[in-house]
Amino acid sequence: MATRVSFNRRCLHDIGHTPNPYEQALSIIGRTLSAFDEDNLIPCFGFGDASGGPTSFAPIIETAIGIVDNSGGQYHVLLIIADGQIPETSKAHRDDDDGAESRP
Repeated sequence: MATRVSFNRRCLHDIGHTPNPYEQALSIIGRTLSAFDEDNLIPCFGFGDASGGPTSFAPIIETAIGIVDNSGGQYHVLLIIADGQIPETSKAHRDDDDGAESRP
């Protein structure tokens, strides 16, 4: 129910004439990051658009690691915008990672 009240009683993922909170955040972040981007391409991935089951960040983290590994030493930032509801299974995944935090 909190998500409905926080966005004019609409789902936070609602796509309409008014940008939803995620679209607003991406717009602001995109404008900020574009000054530091050489190729004017900022990869963005969407997930969690279905309202069933827990959210897992593992697939996007693994995809980001692959992008970094294939980038030839370029600097990268992974930013995850979430609604604050992170299930314990996502937290536990950090203990099982393959050393991502040791990458440059």
